[in-house]
Amino acid sequence: MDVARRSQVVYVGDFHPLRTTKDMFLHIVEEGAHPGSRRIVLLEEFLAKFNRYLKAYLSGALDVNGLRSKAWRYDRNGSWGGVLSILDYAKEKEHDTQLYGIDVAKGDDKRIDPLAMRTRGIAEQVEQYFHGGEQIFVLAGELHLAADKLPTRLKRKVESFTTIFQYPDELFWQLLPQGLAYGTEAVLTSTGVYCLNTSKSNPLFRALAYSNAELSRKDLGRHNKRALEVEYNQALLNVLMRALTKNANGLGSIDPAKVPVEDLERLVYGTDDKKTVRAKLEEWIPLG
Repeated sequence: MDVARRSQVVYVGDFHPLRTTKDMFLHIVEEGAHPGSRRIVLLEEFLAKFNRYLKAYLSGALDVNGLRSKAWRYDRNGSWGGVLSILDYAKEKEHDTQLYGIDVAKGDDKRIDPLAMRTRGIAEQVEQYFHGGEQIFVLAGELHLAADKLPTRLKRKVESFTTIFQYPDELFWQLLPQGLAYGTEAVLTSTGVYCLNTSKSNPLFRALAYSNAELSRKDLGRHNKRALEVEYNQALLNVLMRALTKNANGLGSIDPAKVPVEDLERLVYGTDDKKTVRAKLEEWIPLG
């Protein structure tokens, strides 16, 4: 976190359907702040035009249900819980932390502005908070933080900045052959961007989370985080059983809800031979 502490602006990539990306952002805000500094937290999750509702919630004038009904469109795999934890942190730390929304997309999903236009609008929102001397933490979608997007637009307006991605798919596949896809907390790329290896950030889980989020748009009640995790475990088991082909007998009885996801991920993305993989899977076959 030393680099974050030395930066005026800290950009953090968000994969919107995952709560874990919000939890990690909050950790960065807590641990990456200058000692004794004032902070501004900026979230793409909220439209800037709804800042009056955020202000009302943070001051206690609006309850959580009122905030959700006025400023939140739908829950994505339980990601509201992660957003709410950030809001409540700002509420608790009101003496040194401010929080605002910075998105400029139109409210109608069918009329969202193109990415380039939204990035420009978000940059304008972020820039207006540069002049008070506070340290600024920005949580925005990964596409807005690409090399030619938000950080580049604003780099001449700030003294220093750091960009932190939460393990984009491209980096995962680059590190996998080197044995660095797991067990590595962070990677510094050649462009000076940091990439974190956060829990459940690999391409398969992200794809499932995104698919579930799309279904949530049609069914607002579909956001069972635990069900998504079990579905992910089952997908990993299916990958392993396909790889074992004829040696997969008996493995179909394994309960995906009772298998540690970290162990499954290591088997899927690791370099163990089939015999070792089979032996490990047998430990999870129910007795009797």
